[in-house]
Amino acid sequence: MLERTRRAIYYNACDKVYISPVPVNEITLVQGVNREGDTVTLVEDVDYFKRGYAMNVQLYGIRNQYEYLQVTYTTGYGTGAQVPAAIRKAIMQEVFRQFKRRQDPIIASDTVVDSLSSEAQSLIRSYIVRRSL
Repeated sequence: MLERTRRAIYYNACDKVYISPVPVNEITLVQGVNREGDTVTLVEDVDYFKRGYAMNVQLYGIRNQYEYLQVTYTTGYGTGAQVPAAIRKAIMQEVFRQFKRRQDPIIASDTVVDSLSSEAQSLIRSYIVRRSL
């Protein structure tokens, strides 16, 4: 959730690329790499165009002359104050739930919790992005 810089490589990026479904703050660098390994820095609104926002960013209009694209971008919500209230509330709910259940004799102490409670899921439902292939 905290802000971080990511670098993704997209092969066969003919015409458009979908950026990872996480909150994208800024695309800092887009480079095309040709078959010989030469790197060319692409310029927004000249070599490619960007549409969408946050969790639905797409680069398009890319000429099919590159072996692959390298895209560097920052994601996340930054400091805790920038994390949406619903996500903060869901985290607190889950921590409290696990703390409350810590000594429950019915649940083994080495049990791994692999899903959120239905209350937490309903809080963050609008922040979950699923893409079909």
